[in-house]
Amino acid sequence: MSEIIISGKTIAQLNMPDFCPLCFWLKHRVKKTPYSIFPGIFMSIDAYTKKVVHTYFDTHGFAPLWLPELKEAKKYLQVLHHTKFRRKDEATGITLSGALDDLYECEDGEHIIPDFKTAKFSANQDKLFPLYAGQLNAYRWIHEGFGHKVKSLPLIYCEPVTGADDCTPKIYNEDGFSMGFTAHTILVDMDDALIPALLEKARNIIYRADPPRRAADCQDCKSLDAIIEALNV
Repeated sequence: MSEIIISGKTIAQLNMPDFCPLCFWLKHRVKKTPYSIFPGIFMSIDAYTKKVVHTYFDTHGFAPLWLPELKEAKKYLQVLHHTKFRRKDEATGITLSGALDDLYECEDGEHIIPDFKTAKFSANQDKLFPLYAGQLNAYRWIHEGFGHKVKSLPLIYCEPVTGADDCTPKIYNEDGFSMGFTAHTILVDMDDALIPALLEKARNIIYRADPPRRAADCQDCKSLDAIIEALNV
């Protein structure tokens, strides 16, 4: 098998309670799977959020007041492209890669790695927290491989303000309208054991010659069963 490169987002899937070994195994055998569509608008909003934070730093010399978890940050840093932001795990032979949303440096030289999510913080988002925690810890693991020390991992939800009381005339203009966002931040625990354990779990699945057992409640597997059944009619 050729070199295995897994993204931080992908390895974090193994941290979910409903993780399906069969789906993970198939994705690394088939490489390209259907129905994996991520709306580009969210990438645009996240990129804009980053520009807003950078502009605040440039204007005031410190982090935005709505992000108190970044109060120790003194400046933002340029992030590496995902083709360069990677680290090989010698124990498993797997290379972990990632794409940081942003990166900040503190007075003591330590770094803060944030992750911006354009979403309402709801019960559904709470269910996804193990995924986000795994992703941020993956980024930390890669970053520390370059010799840096990470101070914190803030998960920042940028929640659209969409209440009826917020639709005031001041947001209108001749070209359209503006939407406000409220920031909610959760600090993710830095778990030294998490990523090595997930990489070992990933290796044990990927290198299997036979497919592993599916998760009992995997919705993707159920959808695949329905497709196969329809094609066999």
